[in-house]
Amino acid sequence: MKVTPMYKITKEVGPDHNKLFYVVCETGDKKLGKGMGKNKQQAEQKAAEDSLHKLENTFLERDTRSRNVVC
Repeated sequence: MKVTPMYKITKEVGPDHNKLFYVVCETGDKKLGKGMGKNKQQAEQKAAEDSLHKLENTFLERDTRSRNVVC
């Protein structure tokens, strides 16, 4: 099943010439990651990286738990 992430700007801080953008990466109603950057693209990329790290950690934890099951 393919899921397309959506990026939402949650906050813009600072004057126009030195603005910081805060972005959240979502799929449906699930927030995956967040990022901050000096432009929208940078903030989205940071949110994507954060999402990927969280997903990788989730799968690694599940894999580790399934290997530690004693039968």
